[in-house]
Amino acid sequence: MPARLKTGFVLVAIACLLSVAASRLWLSFGVATDRVAGSIGADALDGSPASDFELPLRGGGKVRLSQLRGRLMMVNFWASWCGPCREEEPSIDRLSRIFDPSTFEVLAVSADEGWEPVEKFFGKRVPGYRVALDEDGKVHDRWGTNKFPETYLVDASGNLRFKFIGGRDWTSPEAIALLTALGAHPR
Repeated sequence: MPARLKTGFVLVAIACLLSVAASRLWLSFGVATDRVAGSIGADALDGSPASDFELPLRGGGKVRLSQLRGRLMMVNFWASWCGPCREEEPSIDRLSRIFDPSTFEVLAVSADEGWEPVEKFFGKRVPGYRVALDEDGKVHDRWGTNKFPETYLVDASGNLRFKFIGGRDWTSPEAIALLTALGAHPR
């Protein structure tokens, strides 16, 4: 057999092995992501587009969810009167400062009936994330949120990936690993 033919077979065999290895790595990455998500109580979602909304922001202006595409979004529905929300908030604030804002953003959507309780909750403190007000409850109704806190991870394309019901420590190694796997990069 000519040397060139032998070399060709070897190169094809190496390419096949690399292809199989890459596909196995990709499959294990997906399984690992699901395993990490499950370990922190995430419900996997179907990847459908997140329902768009526009809400007023604390400090002025408005935010439209669709304008934030291009980065992983954490949309947290909360209320100032909710005990688990109050306990969870410090970890959300710390989390918002861990990742590069060009790859990850937190949007906290308050279900309070006005800005007064939100302002009282934060005082003069400015969190590292945006706070919006869903005063009439239409957005959290449209998203199917009826327990607080409820948090959704929306991928960079604007699709729903995971839902979390109840409070948690968002700076846990598992939460950081999941967000990193979904595209968030540390600062």
